[in-house]
Amino acid sequence: MRIAVINPNTTASMTRRIVAAAVAAAGPGTEIVGMQPMVGPEAIEGPFDGALSVPGLLKQVVAAEADSVEAHIIACFDDTGSTRQGRSPPSQSSASVKLRSMPSASSLTASVS
Repeated sequence: MRIAVINPNTTASMTRRIVAAAVAAAGPGTEIVGMQPMVGPEAIEGPFDGALSVPGLLKQVVAAEADSVEAHIIACFDDTGSTRQGRSPPSQSSASVKLRSMPSASSLTASVS
């Protein structure tokens, strides 16, 4: 399985760390394709940065799909470009780090926001 792990910001060092973590966690036969936009914010620290990152993020999603990935993960602890916001193309499976980590976080504490 080929999975695109897309960092929605433009910081290459962060993308390298994200890809290394994804490769370490991937099962046998899983290929991780790391991606990031060329244009956008260096970090996503709130709604404004998140909004600025969406065009570049979606270009990466489209590029990943053209490169025959089977799923994509948006590597951001925000809802940046998530399918819940109706921004990601629906032709591939999509997940965000935030949305997938919330159940685990909620099992560790009484309150998660």
